Amino acid sequence: MNPLVIISCGAKKQSTACQAMDMYVGSYFKAALRFAMATTDISNIRILSAKYGLIKATDIIEPYEMRISDWRAAKPSKVIQQAKDLGDYGRTDVLVVAGKDYNFIIRSAFPLSKNVVAHGKGLGYQMQILKSLTDAAKSKGV
Repeated sequence: MNPLVIISCGAKKQSTACQAMDMYVGSYFKAALRFAMATTDISNIRILSAKYGLIKATDIIEPYEMRISDWRAAKPSKVIQQAKDLGDYGRTDVLVVAGKDYNFIIRSAFPLSKNVVAHGKGLGYQMQILKSLTDAAKSKGV
């Protein structure tokens, strides 16, 4: 079974509605998406959006301006319900590419999830880790 991979949204976005996986255009999000695509199939990729909560990579969303720290942002209770609605709740094969604030919310729904990036390390280091993990996943094949 392919793992569930959850990645956090990004600040840089497209200006029109599109699939969630195409909405975020920053280099970190793109590296996280490459890792996810190399690790699992598209049906097992989720994005934690500050506005929309836990969504499928293929969901169509509108652009927005919101950070996870915003009082209007998705809360753990919403993400838990979305995980249940998506049929993901209770999964233990969950890999996460997200910062600590996003990871906190993800762990509310997936307490056994594993964050694959090193917190407290710089962005450049995290990008190197993602590239190494992506290359390793590609060599194994999904």
